[in-house]
Amino acid sequence: MDIIKLIENVSGFIWGGTWGDTVVIPGQIGPLAVVLLGTGLFMMVRLGARPILRFVPAVVEVWRGRKAQGEDGAITPWQALSTALSGQGAHSRCPGGRPWTFRWTGCRWTDN
Repeated sequence: MDIIKLIENVSGFIWGGTWGDTVVIPGQIGPLAVVLLGTGLFMMVRLGARPILRFVPAVVEVWRGRKAQGEDGAITPWQALSTALSGQGAHSRCPGGRPWTFRWTGCRWTDN
């Protein structure tokens, strides 16, 4: 079996429950989605729904932290959030040493 065909089969099974053209797991949801949703629900129950209960207070804390408070050299919660979000895959380098932009489709040259 060709390695590309094997990778396509494994990907099809993980995302959609198919192996080649054969439907192994019937339904519209793939095994990966079931595992991710199940894990999320399990963690939500085990954490006592804290991610839901603490969401609004967390947003309020970050929003209040936009104004500089505290000692010199310390960053505010807003700056910490902005810094964390700015590095989430917007730009990276791909093999070859050229500056590339990472997209869902892979690496693409952006020289503009």
